[in-house]
Amino acid sequence: MIAMLLLVLAACAEPLQSTGPPGDAAAIATLRAAWHEALELDVPSEVLAGGTWIESASDADPELVALFARALASAGLAERADALLGQKSGPQIALARARLALDRDELERAIRELAPPAGSTEPVRFPAVPEAFLLLGRAHARAGDLARAEPLLVEFVSRAPWHVEAPQAWFVLV
Repeated sequence: MIAMLLLVLAACAEPLQSTGPPGDAAAIATLRAAWHEALELDVPSEVLAGGTWIESASDADPELVALFARALASAGLAERADALLGQKSGPQIALARARLALDRDELERAIRELAPPAGSTEPVRFPAVPEAFLLLGRAHARAGDLARAEPLLVEFVSRAPWHVEAPQAWFVLV
């Protein structure tokens, strides 16, 4: 019975292998979702196997680049992740840089990546991206500045209550 169940599950499993960049918006969205899930499950090898093309692609989707860089860093290839992110710009790239900085306890670097520019009325550099509130709030909390962290984490939880990292924000807030 168990063997039969395993055979059915194996037949249903879709590999994340990719021979090249996805061709259309639906394929990009599918790949993003698969890579997010692989990273949430701590299986960066799935992302690395499916994204060998990403380091040489000049026009790759920024979110896919960010996810691939996270997978590189998770697999112990932080230098390659830094090099990849250093070539690109945009909100998802800045978030990936901040996340890697947090992983290395480079709190000031993470704060610089996500803090709003001088004179801005926004609390974060990329207010349309809920994860920016989480990462900046985490950086402030880990730096010991809970007064700055709290409103950012509250905002994150209000914008993305079902986000996979929402419990981290609640943990700091409670």
